[in-house]
Amino acid sequence: MGFHSAETLTPEASSNRIQAGAEAAFARLHDFYVVKPPITLEVTFKNYTPAEMLTYLRVVERVDSHTIRFVGKDMAEVSDFIDFVDTYSADMTP
Repeated sequence: MGFHSAETLTPEASSNRIQAGAEAAFARLHDFYVVKPPITLEVTFKNYTPAEMLTYLRVVERVDSHTIRFVGKDMAEVSDFIDFVDTYSADMTP
């Protein structure tokens, strides 16, 4: 509605909508695409330094100057790797 106001739902109404949406999704699970392992993730960085640093990990392959490749055994492992890449900073100090 404005910069400091919005139309919202009550907690009960939003909970009901979330439940209905989840039930509808579960009813059509067969419609969703399933990624079969192993899962290959490629990440391209704006700068070459993160790609260079990440290739010190033996599980990372350097594809080109700005791109790395990681192959995970399942989506959970790929998700953990993405979390690491997203939060890692070479200049972190203890």
